[in-house]
Amino acid sequence: SAHSYRRIVILSPDHFRRTAKMFATSARGYETEFGPVEADAEAVRQLRVNAPGLIEESCLFDKEHGVRALLPFVRHYFPGAKVVPVAMSVKSKRADWDALLAALLPIVTDDTLVVESTDFSHYLPQPVARRFDQQTLNVLASGNRDMIAALRQPDHADSVGALYVQTALQRRRFAAQPLVIANESSNTFAERPMEETTSYN
Repeated sequence: SAHSYRRIVILSPDHFRRTAKMFATSARGYETEFGPVEADAEAVRQLRVNAPGLIEESCLFDKEHGVRALLPFVRHYFPGAKVVPVAMSVKSKRADWDALLAALLPIVTDDTLVVESTDFSHYLPQPVARRFDQQTLNVLASGNRDMIAALRQPDHADSVGALYVQTALQRRRFAAQPLVIANESSNTFAERPMEETTSYN
């Protein structure tokens, strides 16, 4: 929040499998509890031109919590920023992720923030979730894209593609490496232990 951003790219799973293509985006704006958040229509247009046939304009973001849940925070902390939402199909593969990476690179400028909105291990008993989470933490620490691409969805993350694209973007554009500052599961916040958990990094 100490920095100023003109554009925020949000990478999210397509939770409800509503995109017909590998990726979806939208040039429409949003209303939040703190006021409107505009889409960066020109960046959205450029993104679609950069990856013809892979990215569709979609209304799925009306219900997509991977994006909608973040927008009040965007509006509060970066009130002037415009967003570029990207929902990633569970059917997308590494070749698609590389194509999206190439399409995103021209619009990820010095005043662009890239946010990955994903959960990690899903619907697993706590001991099993802990094992998968540790594997994911090890892979993130390595920064190895081959190892990231080999993670299992949703056992390791609900969008391996988003994790892959985010890691690659940060390295290519900003020479940045992953740094995990916290790892928790939904059991941390539950009043009583749950049989199945979801993890967050």
